[in-house]
Amino acid sequence: MTNKTRLSKTDWLQAGFQALAAKGPQALKAEPLARALKVSKGSFYWHFKDIADYKSAMLDLWQQQATADIIADVSANSGLASERLKDLITQVSSMDMAPYGGTNIEAAIRDWARYDRLAQAALQAVDRQRLDYVRQLFQGCGFDKTQSQTKAALLYGALNGLQGLTYTGQVDLQRELRHLLGQLLKD
Repeated sequence: MTNKTRLSKTDWLQAGFQALAAKGPQALKAEPLARALKVSKGSFYWHFKDIADYKSAMLDLWQQQATADIIADVSANSGLASERLKDLITQVSSMDMAPYGGTNIEAAIRDWARYDRLAQAALQAVDRQRLDYVRQLFQGCGFDKTQSQTKAALLYGALNGLQGLTYTGQVDLQRELRHLLGQLLKD
């Protein structure tokens, strides 16, 4: 980027997610981010009050795009709950995460949450929201609350584990999740 190019807030947030995925939470500092974007730190402070504000904006964007927006899209499908579960898997497994650090970003956020209270609180809220939604979908398939909670935990846990294997090229995330969902819907 040239000095005449103005960076948007989104440009900075994407750079943060990429740095987080590549180097961990210690990379979330104005100076190294500015160097990576080939601009001055002044551009950073134009959009964010400080690093805490920046990290909060990152977590808010992640929650919105990787959870709230997906739930809204899947919920808009008026089909059967089982079809919405399949749609959820399709959406989650086909998201273009490259601008936001790639398929490793969820693991990077989970790692960040081990050391940062704000990230931990955001992760807990996202996990709760996601698990509640998937549980509701299983209940919509006719399973009781206990069965639905277990099935939601299994599907969500598999998603988190399989994402790591996808990052290393070991599995096809969508195929594996669809197979697991088929098994969970049979029980």
